[in-house]
Amino acid sequence: MTSIVKGGRIKGESIPIRLGTIDDIPDEEVLDDSMVFANQEEVNHKKEVNKFQREIGELLAKKQAVIEETKSEASFILQDAKIQANTYAQEMQEKIEKDKKEADIHIGEMKKKAQKEIDVLKKKAKQQIEKEKKQVLVDSEPDIIDLVSDLLDFIISNEIENSGIWLKYLVRKILRQESSIENVKIQISSKVYSITTEDELEEIKTIAKNVTVSERSDLPDYACIIVTDVGEIHYDVSKTLDKVKKDLKLLNKVEEKV
Repeated sequence: MTSIVKGGRIKGESIPIRLGTIDDIPDEEVLDDSMVFANQEEVNHKKEVNKFQREIGELLAKKQAVIEETKSEASFILQDAKIQANTYAQEMQEKIEKDKKEADIHIGEMKKKAQKEIDVLKKKAKQQIEKEKKQVLVDSEPDIIDLVSDLLDFIISNEIENSGIWLKYLVRKILRQESSIENVKIQISSKVYSITTEDELEEIKTIAKNVTVSERSDLPDYACIIVTDVGEIHYDVSKTLDKVKKDLKLLNKVEEKV
């Protein structure tokens, strides 16, 4: 018969040993194989649970670490993005300012260039206008000369045909050049005599000493002779007018050659 020894050892105490058969052991003190196996499974299960819990704890710790790291990286990325954005914005602003300055300089240069071209065109246009004006004057000068001659002819003819006042001015101008002249005889054509008033004749007589005015029918219509002690002066208004017109035309021809 098998002997079972069971007891607890306490330090300093003697361990009682009970001898007997298995039948003498109480049921609650008998450990069968099934109970030992069950206890072992529970121990293993607890170990597995503890292991699983440790793994979960490690995973949670890793997860939290990853979250923290991700937050840190996200914060860094966000901060870096802000810095890059600010840098880019500043660079773009500087580029805009630079481009604006360059554009202003370019526009200023273009304005100066355009103004120079405008000034050149104005100068050329002015020169062309002056050239055309001169050419028009040259081309129309003969007509202008003819017009002036016709006007001169009309004005003078109208003046001498209707008044003898011109005779007074003529005599005065001639006699003033010789202030010492006396005994002057003025002979005028019948035409001039007829248009000269008595007052004008009397005024002519007062220009110098001993002045007489007489009619001479053989003279041309607008001619007169002034007789003095030193000689005679013949004057014909019509011939003088014709000479003036000829001189104008001659002057025009000379200018055309030049």
